Amino acid sequence: MPSDGAPTIHDVKQWEIWHVYWDHQDGSGKDRPALAISTPAQNAANGYVTFLKITGEDHPNVPCRLAIDPKDSYFKHTGLTKKSWIHILDSREITDAELRFKDGNISPLTAVWVGIKLKGLNS
Repeated sequence: MPSDGAPTIHDVKQWEIWHVYWDHQDGSGKDRPALAISTPAQNAANGYVTFLKITGEDHPNVPCRLAIDPKDSYFKHTGLTKKSWIHILDSREITDAELRFKDGNISPLTAVWVGIKLKGLNS
């Protein structure tokens, strides 16, 4: 971290949940939780981290999403406060200026599922 304590892309590891500033297509934006999907090596090479949107509202019309449920024993490690959904098709490139703080991380099983979905989308 820089001397001011602000996080940088070098602090982010794959499968961690961070609060980031998320730009919307209409020009607005807000701080929200998001899942880091790029590796530290990719982050360093690209100068940004690729994140997937996490939302606290279910959007049944959005394809390719995964629930993170408080009933899951691993939920306490996510840093989330309520049932949330990872939107696999909604990603953003986040720079140092847009990073806020780390919330937690997803379970290894969830990471495998997301990784398989992402690989399927890119093949």
